[in-house]
Amino acid sequence: MKNIFIDTNVIIDFITQRKPFDIEANKIFSLADNKIIFLQTSSLSLANAYYIFSKSKLKNDKELRKIFINLRTLIDITPITSTIIDRSLIDELFSDFEDGLQYFAALKSNCDCIITRNLKHFKNSKISVFSPERFIKEINF
Repeated sequence: MKNIFIDTNVIIDFITQRKPFDIEANKIFSLADNKIIFLQTSSLSLANAYYIFSKSKLKNDKELRKIFINLRTLIDITPITSTIIDRSLIDELFSDFEDGLQYFAALKSNCDCIITRNLKHFKNSKISVFSPERFIKEINF
């Protein structure tokens, strides 16, 4: 099973069913539900997705928590540790601190790849980076 790090934007696409990005996001989460791939994200991604969704006022907090409880059955959480923070601050691979946090969290978790819609933010990645569309094509789903 592939160990996949999924970026915040793909999580938001899945939760909100944001068109047209929901199609690939749904396929990726379906692969995780069917135990074909193993999804991980950082604690920061989950917190950011929750915050963004809570500001949309589409759901009350109780409904939102239920959505995220269900999401947790499909995705494992990688903590943002002090080591990851330090590497993100010191390493010059990423000009964006948050992208560095995501990258080093994926690296620490031995992820095979990162799935994101912000490919240009990860151009210096030493692990494979895919858009959701390309990832689906690569695994022939």
